[in-house]
Amino acid sequence: MLIDLELTPADVIFVGDSEVDVQTAVASGCFPMGVSWGYRPLDVIEKAGARLIIDKPHELLEFF
Repeated sequence: MLIDLELTPADVIFVGDSEVDVQTAVASGCFPMGVSWGYRPLDVIEKAGARLIIDKPHELLEFF
């Protein structure tokens, strides 16, 4: 079943823990958000273009 949410990429937060995740978010036009507890070091995520980095999963709730 396909659900159409009528969102554009700019309406979507793409959360990731690697430079590939952040680069994918940027390339797709989504908001690139990094996490500090994941797979790659924080500086790698920052250099990849994360516009915001969160430290705890509950911080995501602020965006809903």
